[in-house]
Amino acid sequence: MGFDFDLKYEVDSETASLPSTVEFFPDMAQFELDFEEEVDEPDITEWALKKIGTLQSRIEDIPKNKFNIYSANQIFNLANEVFGYNGWSTEILECNLLHEDFEQSYSAKFSVLLKVILKDGTSTEQYGFGEASNLPNKYMCYSKCKKQAVTDGTKNAIIALKGVLLDDEVCRVKKEIE
Repeated sequence: MGFDFDLKYEVDSETASLPSTVEFFPDMAQFELDFEEEVDEPDITEWALKKIGTLQSRIEDIPKNKFNIYSANQIFNLANEVFGYNGWSTEILECNLLHEDFEQSYSAKFSVLLKVILKDGTSTEQYGFGEASNLPNKYMCYSKCKKQAVTDGTKNAIIALKGVLLDDEVCRVKKEIE
């Protein structure tokens, strides 16, 4: 049992001469990293490198909850142990109302851009999100979702300090290559 297909293609004379945009065997030089562009060197001290490294290894050791995320309480306690109680601080850079619904009950969603600053000036910024629903008044609704957004942003920024280590490593590799 064989199949016999009779395929016929009509080629338009105008489009036949146009170059194809598909490149089956691209030049591998397109994918190489260009280290010629300027990379800002992070201003990070040895103290911060050691502390952030300690923080990241300790974060990896703590158990996650059933939703595969870390609790904010665990992260804040760990940051206090590693950096000291006055070794880090936070700053809210922006707070935005994403959604509000006050027809039947009070519900809202907020986003917060938060910056975590270590005592040596090393910092990272991350977003946090919070929502509240079915609350009896507008004040309680806004307070709850803003607090939740700040807590989430702080937790995310502490975890994101890992990016500072990666940026430092990229700069070190770049210097070794040059």
